[in-house]
Amino acid sequence: MTLDIRGSLKNTRKSKNALVVVDELMANSIDAFLIRRATAKDDLSLEIEFAVKAKKSDLLGQEYELEIECADNGCGLGPDQRKAFLTKDTSYKDDLNIPGIGNCKGAGRVQFFHHFSRLSLSSIFSENDEQFSVHLPAEDYRREIEDTNFEIERRDGGKIGTSVRLSGVLPKVRETLFTVQFVQERFKAEALKQYVLFSALQRFVSLKDVLGNFRIDFMSELDGVESRASLSASDIPERTSVNSLDVVHVEGDQTIHAQLTITHYKLDESKYPLPKNVVGLCAKSAIVEDITKRYLRSKSIENNAIQGCYHIILVEGKLFDEGVNEQRDGFDKIPQENGNI
Repeated sequence: MTLDIRGSLKNTRKSKNALVVVDELMANSIDAFLIRRATAKDDLSLEIEFAVKAKKSDLLGQEYELEIECADNGCGLGPDQRKAFLTKDTSYKDDLNIPGIGNCKGAGRVQFFHHFSRLSLSSIFSENDEQFSVHLPAEDYRREIEDTNFEIERRDGGKIGTSVRLSGVLPKVRETLFTVQFVQERFKAEALKQYVLFSALQRFVSLKDVLGNFRIDFMSELDGVESRASLSASDIPERTSVNSLDVVHVEGDQTIHAQLTITHYKLDESKYPLPKNVVGLCAKSAIVEDITKRYLRSKSIENNAIQGCYHIILVEGKLFDEGVNEQRDGFDKIPQENGNI
């Protein structure tokens, strides 16, 4: 089994979402927990630790060296998980029949290599009442990853789960995306917490009974300045309203009648200091396309609370799930605008 990194980068475009690596790390950790939870004898609650370290890497202070690490209490990187990790266009998660895990093509991990030159993994998994540790050491600009690159040994005890570390920001990404200003603003602990809250809100709500009394800790050290924040089950708001909408989708000579679900969250700004109001199209319970500007034409309205509340309006349905592109940053075959208007 071999993951051809260069070939995968060539065949999978870089996502337009600036924080796609955050989304993918979080999504993989939640999936790993759901896999473990499905066979667990005891009650478990999701635990994730998300840490960011950044320090200026040049004399002028215009560039950052960035390191991101995400550790979870999921199932760990056992044989099936390693096989899936090394298989592009994998169907591993599709066949698990575990509620909450959507279709998977394996394109998410490719985004790691679109942004960083080094990836390392450390994990502990259980098999046949024995525990094993798995380690994939960091290596600059890997061309491929093979099963033999993983260091595996039996061990006694330890916390089951996986830690993924990304480092070595690619020069073009550092110049155009992970600039000093971007890192300072978007990688603070509180900013990451708020981003994860609204980007994965629908998934948290739909999995509320399965994730338990979950906790996600965010730790950030930016040029020596530390910050911390936590997202827990008690932070997840209730839906303000849920409505259905019947739509007609025309594709060539084919007319498809579909139903969309529109969910509205009205959030008190004192409890939820979000960066903006959001109107988003969703697939697999995650925001794929932000269409806020179509409805809130002014930046001052979009980026500030309206009468003391922020609003999140999410539109989802099977039509979007089936039409989302491989990068999950847009949709295939779904037009931006209605051609009849």
